[in-house]
Amino acid sequence: MAELERRGAPTDLAGRVSMLLEECDAARYAPTQPTREGMSQTLSEASRVIEAVEGLP
Repeated sequence: MAELERRGAPTDLAGRVSMLLEECDAARYAPTQPTREGMSQTLSEASRVIEAVEGLP
């Protein structure tokens, strides 16, 4: 997250990245399979986060 801050990322973007990584870890190590809807929502959020990070200077 330090690199995002160094590049001037808004605090909420760093939080979104952190939350997304936590969701991915939780899904990976959960004893049950994630739902198709949950995976789709996570993928959509990942796309939005990546676009926002790519837009940083």
